[in-house]
Amino acid sequence: MDSAWIFIVYLASALMAALMYTWAGQEVDSLGNRKAQLMAWGVRAVVFPSFSAALLLHAWGYPLAAFALVIALNGVTGAFFSIVSVAGVTTALDLSPRRGKGEAVGAYNAVTGVGTILGGLLGGLIAGTAGYYAVGLATGVLSAVAIALLLRVRFPTIG
Repeated sequence: MDSAWIFIVYLASALMAALMYTWAGQEVDSLGNRKAQLMAWGVRAVVFPSFSAALLLHAWGYPLAAFALVIALNGVTGAFFSIVSVAGVTTALDLSPRRGKGEAVGAYNAVTGVGTILGGLLGGLIAGTAGYYAVGLATGVLSAVAIALLLRVRFPTIG
């Protein structure tokens, strides 16, 4: 894809995340931090490997269908990122002492930023050495690891 198409794909994720933050807040309030994150990571664990279907569509000679699928999948990824983000910040706030809430959110955002950088680097390394199918598989596996961690770790003050 040329850079304009790549930008549109990126925009789908960012736009959906921005549009869904109110919904994400309602879901976190309704389900609780842990259940909301489990739902969001569960969806993402399925969506990430599904990007491989777009590679197959393109290889079979359907580039526009592949492009549409990537936009849709990126949109879903962005929508459920909003839940991960809201629930993550809420968890940081719930676990922090009364006078340390700003510091907790700052630390959460710093870790998220470092994770974004390292995730992009790792994804690029995997793509460069094993291909994009492996990236889809790796992101699905990492999402499953997030689910396993959420199921295992218990915090007394969050749902």
